[in-house]
Amino acid sequence: TLALTKSNQHYSSLPPVQPRQFEISKNDEENRHLVPQNKA
Repeated sequence: TLALTKSNQHYSSLPPVQPRQFEISKNDEENRHLVPQNKA
């Protein structure tokens, strides 16, 4: 649990939006590959 706590402290020191934006943009790229016609 110590490693988990340290990990949580590390993430809470970062802006909370950043990891989520990265995940969303990564998913957005994958979605563009899956359905390019809907993105266009």
